[in-house]
Amino acid sequence: MHMYDVVNPGKKGTVILSHYRSGGTQLVNTISNVIESEENSGKGRLKKGYTLNFVGEVDFDWESEQPLLSQWQGKINDGWNGGKDYKVMLINNPGVIDWLVSTKSAYGHTQMRLLCKEFEVMVLERQNKIQCITSLPLWERLIDEKAGTIHRGMKYENSELFNNELDVTDYMIKFHNKLLKNPIPATEITLGWENGFVDISWKDKEPKGKKVPIKKVKKYLHNMMRLFNQEIFMLNTIQREYALHKIYYEEFEGSAYNLEKLFPQHDHDTVQKVLSKSSKKIPYIHPDYVDYFEKEVKDIAEQWGLIESNED
Repeated sequence: MHMYDVVNPGKKGTVILSHYRSGGTQLVNTISNVIESEENSGKGRLKKGYTLNFVGEVDFDWESEQPLLSQWQGKINDGWNGGKDYKVMLINNPGVIDWLVSTKSAYGHTQMRLLCKEFEVMVLERQNKIQCITSLPLWERLIDEKAGTIHRGMKYENSELFNNELDVTDYMIKFHNKLLKNPIPATEITLGWENGFVDISWKDKEPKGKKVPIKKVKKYLHNMMRLFNQEIFMLNTIQREYALHKIYYEEFEGSAYNLEKLFPQHDHDTVQKVLSKSSKKIPYIHPDYVDYFEKEVKDIAEQWGLIESNED
């Protein structure tokens, strides 16, 4: 992983362009926390009089009467601290990204071109694509069992389920075996954003207790894979067109050492203190989440190149 400073005080802020389930929330929070900690300790790098403005994840209200341009301008020109602010934001909704690429300003430039000119913009991508579209339904299974916050080193005194690391390991083994015996339905595959944009009403039309016909399941999965590949294609196109720095989630996943390479000009002790609290990975005992799903998911993911096929 190459050295690259994700904070540029000479710009209006830092923007992460990404896709869902690729570490964007962890990275945007880490950047914000490093800036805030440095400012509070008197070792900040922002311009004098400037303050952190954590915008977070950017989305549009697609059903609002307020035009999208007006919504966007309200986010980047929100008047925080009289305009003397450093914004930190994550844009991972493909609808927002497509709009930024398509919509031109009064100056003839697209909103994306203006964004890349005025902000420090980077692209964050996950190399293991199948984990992106399987991790959310898997995590939701943990939430259903009230174990959605499980991670190594958690504060066990605040947990109703676990008293120590051994409890966590035992639980994850049982969770693993349970899913292998009763796989997650293929119809639960999601991209995280498609609700309202993709017709999924057919899922609820089958009689209770009856499985969705396999033809419908396959058509749905093919559509999910198609849409996901379009997301990645758009991100790669933007990254090449504007010569943006690209970060892969796997480069800093579970590695405070590599994550610190994104803050080369910052106070080491401050960065390390923030990073020590930034990684709370769920301790799954099996690395291939797709094995927890009905077999059609793996079959169709292979057809779309999200998993390497075993065929010669």
